[in-house]
Amino acid sequence: MLESLHVVSESRGTGVGSLLMRVTAERILERGYRTMRLGVVAGNVSAANFYERLGGVHVGREPAGWADGVWHEIFRWPDLETLTLPRG
Repeated sequence: MLESLHVVSESRGTGVGSLLMRVTAERILERGYRTMRLGVVAGNVSAANFYERLGGVHVGREPAGWADGVWHEIFRWPDLETLTLPRG
């Protein structure tokens, strides 16, 4: 399970976030799972855009379990193969 992904501001835009997501996808596939979903705190537009650029599909909203009144925008990858590192 991916609980949280944070990249320090000075490292944003360098590809480290994409690399972390791709390696995470590979590890999930190695364990026999084909899909992934995650929640982004509603209003975090930059994170939502990041996940969409990586192929995440916005599938809805749900309340966050860790705080009253906080909502998550849910993103899903129906096939994690699309997120893995290129083979070469």
